[in-house]
Amino acid sequence: MARSLADHEKRTLEDLREYRRRLGREIAALTEKLKAVELSIESIKSGRPSSFDQALPSRGPSYASMPAQEAVERFLRENPKRVFTASEVADGLERRGFVPRSQNFKSQVGAALNRLSTKRVAARDKQEGVFVYRLSPPQPRGQ
Repeated sequence: MARSLADHEKRTLEDLREYRRRLGREIAALTEKLKAVELSIESIKSGRPSSFDQALPSRGPSYASMPAQEAVERFLRENPKRVFTASEVADGLERRGFVPRSQNFKSQVGAALNRLSTKRVAARDKQEGVFVYRLSPPQPRGQ
């Protein structure tokens, strides 16, 4: 009897954890949509395009469900002609619904950008004493 009660409690706990994960994904998706609407409203009020290329949520998997490294790379690929600081990338990810999972999200984004520059996915330059990043141009095959 005690064993079946413990098994029932384990299943209940797992069900609650799964429910919490599902709610987290739903909240993140709604947050992504709300932030896009807010950005769009700001853009309309100012009479000029927003500071980011896309006001509407991007297509494909939600930023909320991605690991940080993947989200940073996707953000750069969606904005191939722009140059960003780590702070701007972090802000852009949050506007698109990414939910930071670390206490110092901007540092995490900076580390992800450095790894991407090491892999030559991103190019890193220094402008006015600040590191900026952009999507690297495609490399010719065989290099």
